[in-house]
Amino acid sequence: PQPQPQPQASALQRHFGAMLKRLEKERRLHAKRGDLAAERRSCCELAQAWIDEGKPKKGLGVLIEASHLAGGEQDSMLERNFGDVNRALGKKSEELKHRQNHLAVATKQLDDVEMQRAYTMLGNTYLHHLQPEEEDEDD
Repeated sequence: PQPQPQPQASALQRHFGAMLKRLEKERRLHAKRGDLAAERRSCCELAQAWIDEGKPKKGLGVLIEASHLAGGEQDSMLERNFGDVNRALGKKSEELKHRQNHLAVATKQLDDVEMQRAYTMLGNTYLHHLQPEEEDEDD
């Protein structure tokens, strides 16, 4: 019998795979240089890629790693990404907590752009939480 040909990965899958490799390479490079802030940013970008791919648990793992790199230092990007991953996981109270932390950190750092982003995401979170849960059509 002839071996079955392996299905070709779609262009989107290949693009995602290439993006993951690039982000991992950047992360390793920053780690090698000892640039913790840049390594944290790379972790956040990698986590967001996993969230966008529909694999928030993998994103959460990367964010937990990034939080260890922060060493207790407050990081608005990290809080924003924790909010994103908790939304994807359906953890509303955790999402809200991280959205509020995102705003607090951005405000403390007087970062106008990040504050605007935090206000927008916090508002969207409140709107999302107010929407009724989807019910089964049989109910």
